[in-house]
Amino acid sequence: MDTKRRELIRKRKIKRMKRQVRTYYRIQAGLLAAILFGGFVLNLAIRDREISVTEKRELAAWPSVSVNRILSGKFGNDFETYASDQMAFREAFVCLKSDIDGLLGKKDSQGVYKGKNGFYIEAMEPVDTEKLGNTLESIRRFSGTLTSNVTVVLVPGAVSVYKEKLPAFAVTEDQGSWSNYIAQGLQDTNIRYLDLTETLLAQKEGLEKGETLYYRTDHHWTTRGAYSCLDQVRAALQLGTERQEYTPLLVSESFYGSLISKGGFSAGKPDRVEIYVPRQQENYLVTAGGEKTASLYSEEGLASTDPYTVFLGGNQGHVRIETEHTDKGRLLVFKDSYFNCFLPFLIGDYSVIDVVDPRYYAEELQTLMLQNSYDSVLYFYSLNNFTQDTSLSLVLDAAEEREVTE
Repeated sequence: MDTKRRELIRKRKIKRMKRQVRTYYRIQAGLLAAILFGGFVLNLAIRDREISVTEKRELAAWPSVSVNRILSGKFGNDFETYASDQMAFREAFVCLKSDIDGLLGKKDSQGVYKGKNGFYIEAMEPVDTEKLGNTLESIRRFSGTLTSNVTVVLVPGAVSVYKEKLPAFAVTEDQGSWSNYIAQGLQDTNIRYLDLTETLLAQKEGLEKGETLYYRTDHHWTTRGAYSCLDQVRAALQLGTERQEYTPLLVSESFYGSLISKGGFSAGKPDRVEIYVPRQQENYLVTAGGEKTASLYSEEGLASTDPYTVFLGGNQGHVRIETEHTDKGRLLVFKDSYFNCFLPFLIGDYSVIDVVDPRYYAEELQTLMLQNSYDSVLYFYSLNNFTQDTSLSLVLDAAEEREVTE
């Protein structure tokens, strides 16, 4: 084959390859345009959603349009948020990313592990010893001014009680070590300290099929878990051995908890939510947010995207419960949401229970203390939240400063 013929064949091959490359990019651009146009049309056709069930939040609505908002850039920013929230199949794409990360060997998503048997388990975050030390010091100082009985109750997470369900090589802080650290920080005080880890581990062995001490999709313990610790908490509060008996009542079978939304996982089997009904009816009055009711349970919360808010209607800064037991003592509780499902078990033991969630409390704690003579003060937290929260020390320190200035 002469040189000219070889050169001609080479040029033809190059020309053919260029055509193939152009065709490839045209097809790619066409597919991208089709996807974008199809997504645009689909988003127009689908009605905007107000809330995301899995993410448990309100979604952005179509932003208001005005010349000033367009020129200032506010419309563009709001539209970007709206487009992201209302994107068709958004939740499916979030779940797909989480699944792909799992296939690539990533053990957790946003600090949540996908464990065995449908369990999602939240890791314990690293602890700032300075912040935790401030919380313990605030409790010591505040409790030192009281004549009341003072008790600290901490509930471990599922990461401690169901650690066998964690995936291999899961990395998390050791809750037991931090519990010991807290116990040492409360030594040489009048404060009783109760860690419920051993109680929950023992109770886990006797569960009936289908029962769990923690929700599979949420970071809270179940009402069954709370009830299993009732006797130990009562003993710490020195309430005696005689108490009410309770019957579980199923109120929801469609609870998808916060760990699903936090980790971006696809929703599997939902959790069940139960309330425990006392054998003997208890009469009481609940005051919260200026409203009064005769129940600790919220039908609106049960019907919401987070059925766990059936307990107390969710977290509120201050809730007061006045019972029919006028001859019994008064209890002040500082708590997080773990206490919400435990509260009903204490109704028969006090005449008044004031429940303060420092994260949402905007009143004067010193005024509350002056208006009431509490027989007992209870700190009731999940171990995870207690080691991370700073609002408790702020509320306690503010009360102490107010007392000093007065």
